Amino acid sequence: MSRPWRHEREHYRIEYPTAARPRLVVGGHVCEVIDLSERGIRYRAAAGVLPGVVLRLTGDQVSCRLDAGVPFKQIVDEQRYLRDRHRGMAW
Repeated sequence: MSRPWRHEREHYRIEYPTAARPRLVVGGHVCEVIDLSERGIRYRAAAGVLPGVVLRLTGDQVSCRLDAGVPFKQIVDEQRYLRDRHRGMAW
């Protein structure tokens, strides 16, 4: 059965505007979080910083699967916060 829409991702994803990106500390290095879902994270990595199960490397961006994920409610709350506080910012 075909669907009238196509969903390419398994989980809803938050994309952070540049000025509102949270920081992730990995092995003593501070990395910028680009997007986040219940089971994954994409961040801009310092050279050689590759913790966790890496799904994809694109330039300096690392996509990893999270073993201990982020609850969906927290993802939705974060998206609502970003929309309210950062309207009109560069994404």
